[in-house]
Amino acid sequence: MKRHLLLIILIPLLMSCEKEQNIKTVSPSQVPVDITWSLDSIDAASQQISYVTFLIENNAGKDLSSTNWTLHFNQLGGSPIMKSFPTDISVIHKTGDYFVLKPMALWQALPDGASKKISFALSGILDKFSESPKGIFIVIDGQATNIPDAKINGINTEVLAANNPYTDEDRYQDYSKLKILPKEKLLPIIPSPSVYESKKGKYTVGSSMTVGGSLNAPKAIASLQRYASKLDIKTSTSNFTPNISLKSSSAIPPESYIMDIDDSGIVVQAADNKGAFYAMQSLAQLLITSQLENNGNIELDFCHIEDTPRFAYRGMHLDVVRSFHSKEAVKSVLDQMSFFKLNKFQFHITDDEGWRIEIPELPELTTIGAKRGYTEDERDHLFPFYGSGADPETSYGSGYYTQEDYIDIIQYAHERNIEVIPEIDVPGHARAAIKAMSVRHDRLIAAGKTEEAKKYLLHDSEDKSKYTSAQGYRDNVECVCQEGTYNFMELALETMVDLHKKANVPLTTIHVGGDEIPHGVWTESPVCDDFIQSNTKLNKPADLQVYFFNKLKEVLNKHNLIMGGWEEVLLAHDEKGHNTTEINYEMIDDQTLAYVWNSKWGWGREDMVYKLANAGAKVIMCNSSSYYFDMAYDQNPNEVGLSWSGYSNSKTIYSTDPTNIFKLANLDLNLAPSDLSNIASKTSLTSSGRPNLLGIQAQLWSETINKEEYIEYLMFPKMFAFAERAWSSEGQWMKSQNLTEADQQFDVSWNVFANTIGQRGLPMINKAFDGVNHRSPQIGTSKEGQKNIQFPGYKEE
Repeated sequence: MKRHLLLIILIPLLMSCEKEQNIKTVSPSQVPVDITWSLDSIDAASQQISYVTFLIENNAGKDLSSTNWTLHFNQLGGSPIMKSFPTDISVIHKTGDYFVLKPMALWQALPDGASKKISFALSGILDKFSESPKGIFIVIDGQATNIPDAKINGINTEVLAANNPYTDEDRYQDYSKLKILPKEKLLPIIPSPSVYESKKGKYTVGSSMTVGGSLNAPKAIASLQRYASKLDIKTSTSNFTPNISLKSSSAIPPESYIMDIDDSGIVVQAADNKGAFYAMQSLAQLLITSQLENNGNIELDFCHIEDTPRFAYRGMHLDVVRSFHSKEAVKSVLDQMSFFKLNKFQFHITDDEGWRIEIPELPELTTIGAKRGYTEDERDHLFPFYGSGADPETSYGSGYYTQEDYIDIIQYAHERNIEVIPEIDVPGHARAAIKAMSVRHDRLIAAGKTEEAKKYLLHDSEDKSKYTSAQGYRDNVECVCQEGTYNFMELALETMVDLHKKANVPLTTIHVGGDEIPHGVWTESPVCDDFIQSNTKLNKPADLQVYFFNKLKEVLNKHNLIMGGWEEVLLAHDEKGHNTTEINYEMIDDQTLAYVWNSKWGWGREDMVYKLANAGAKVIMCNSSSYYFDMAYDQNPNEVGLSWSGYSNSKTIYSTDPTNIFKLANLDLNLAPSDLSNIASKTSLTSSGRPNLLGIQAQLWSETINKEEYIEYLMFPKMFAFAERAWSSEGQWMKSQNLTEADQQFDVSWNVFANTIGQRGLPMINKAFDGVNHRSPQIGTSKEGQKNIQFPGYKEE
C-alpha cells in the first residue's frame, strides 16, 4: 500500500493474443544474450518522461527471429509508452510491474554475434537504480533463461545532474551544524530514558553475575543472559546477595522501571515482567558500551534511571510478500526490535504477489500462491513480479512459512515481549489468493466436485468491472458478494487464531489490510448486482466495502479480537478510490484499530491520523513520509529503496513528533513551497484526540529488498531515531510554542543524538548482534575539500 503507490498512467499497450508455450526454466553455463540497459535522458520539466535503451547482444548460436523470442522484465518505476517504440517491437503489459518485449512482423532477424538497440520512453522520472528493470529473462524457443542483473548498467548520474541529485556538497551543508561532542555528554542508552542521573563512582562487573529478587521475570533474565554471553559474562539466578536485584513495585507504571547502580550492585524496580525486561535491555546496553569503551573491562557509572514509554504501541511492520524473507531473517528483526523496546510486530504475510502462510485445507495457497516465476497462465505459479526472475524454485519471490514455522516465530517474539499481529490483506491486495483459489476451483470442477469447488472461490468469472490498482493490477480484488469469499476469510482468520492457541501465545488483533481498493470494483459484477438488489441495507457497489468489513468484524468478535486495518477501513469508498479523504464515521468503534499511513506531503491525507483520532478512532501513526523504512535514505540514485513518499533517514524520523508532525516540517528538504503553505490549514491533534493515538509504527516494505542484508541496511541507523520517538518522552523542542526557539532547540538535540548514534549506537549494535549490515555514516565534502560526517565521532571498525 503504500508500497510504492506506483503512478500508473493509462496508455495503450499492445496485448498479446498468442498463447505462450509451456516451458521449463533452464540455467545454461552461458546466457544466450547479453543485455545492457541504460537511462539515456530525462524530460523532467515538461513531459515527466524518461528515455531508456535495451542493448541486446545475441550469443544464442542462432538468429533471433520475429517469432522465436520474447524479453521479460519488471519495471518498478514508470510505464513503457507504446507509441515510443520502433515499429518492429511491441511491449505487452502483463500486469503490475511485469512487461514483455515481443518482436513484430517487421523485425529483421538478429544474427548470432550481432547486437541491436531498442530505445523507448517511460512515463515518469526514473531517479533511482531501484527503479531500473529487474528480473530480466529471455524466452527462446520455449526456454527461459535469467539474465544476471550485473548486465544492467546503473543509472547514469550525469543524466540525473539536471534532476537535482544529492551531492557530497549537499551533505556537507546538511551536516554543517553538527559538532563532535565528548562521550560524557552522551547518554549510554537508546532510546533515552526519562531520567538519567550520573553519580560519582564505578561498579565493576566481573566474569559472572547473579540475578535474584522478589520480581519473577524469566524473560528479562533470559534476555540479559543472551547479551551477557556475548561479553563473556556468565549469569545465574540466586537470591543470595545477587549482583542484580529485581524488586516488585506496584507504584511503578506498566512497562516502566527504576534502576539504581551503586557500590552495592544493580537494583531494578518494576511493576511487571515487561518493565523488568526493558530494564534488562537498558542494562545490556550499559554493559556493552562499557566494555567497548574500557578496553574490554566493564565499569558501570553509578547512576539513577527512571524510564517509562511515551506510547503503549511501539511497532514494526515487515513485508515478506514482495520479497520472501527467511524465518531466521524475521527472528533477527525481532531481536533488534526488542533491544530497542519495540513491542508490536505487524507480520505482512499476504498480498497480490504472494501468500506466505500454510493452510493445509487449501494447498493451492502455497503451491501456487507462494511461488513466482515464468508461467504462461499462472496455473502453476504466479507471474515473476518485482524482479523475481524466471525460475520459481530459486526466486526470492517464492517461499512460505509452514504452520510450525509460524508458531516458532510467534513464540520467539513472545519471549521478547513482542506481540505478533498477522495481516491477511483483503479485499484488495488479494491477487495471490484469488489466483490460487481459481486453480483450486478448476481442479475440483474437473473432478466433478462442483459444490466443493465453489466453497472458497474468490472471484466472479462474469465480472466485467474495470479498475486499476495502485500497483497496476486489474484483477486483485475479491468478490465480496459471494459466499466463497466469506468462507475463505473465516478459515484464514480462524487459522491464525488456532495457531496462536497452539503456540500458547496471546493474540489481540488481526490486521485485515483494507487499503487501496480501486474505484470501479464490483460495478459490473452480475453476482454483486444480484447481491445488492437482495439486500435492503445496500444501495450501490460502494456500500459493499462497509458490509465486508462488518462481516469480518463479526468473525473476529467471536474470538474477542480487534480488527486492525489500514486507514481506508474508516474512509468512504468513492470515485477517488484509495485517494479518498472522506471519513466513514459509522466504522469508528473500539473494535477497529486504524493504521494511518498515507502522509505523502501534498496528497491531502497528511493530517488524517489526527482527524480520525479527534473523531474517536483508535489509531496508529504509520506516517509514510517518515516512518517508511523502505524509502531510500536520500536522492543518491544508487541508494536502495523507493522515494514516492520522500526520503526516510534518521534526521527526518527524529524530527517527526507524532503529536505534531507539522511543527518542524520546514526541516524536511522534500517539501515543496506549496506543501509548506498548506500546513496552516491542516487539522491538529486535540487534547481529546490525544488518548486515541495509541502509538507509532515503522514499515519496511520489500519491493526493492531482493537481498536479506538490505533489511538491516534500511533499518539501521533509522531504528535508533524511531525507537527514540516511540519510547522517549517529549524533548524541549517539541514543547516549545515558538518555532524559532524550537528550531534552535532541535539543532542542539539532534547534534547530541547524531553523536550518540555515531559514537555509541552503531558500535553497540555490531557487538549485540554479531555485526549488522548497517548503512555507514555518509561523508560530506565542501567545494574547498573540507569534510564532515553524518554522525560525528563515528569510527570505522
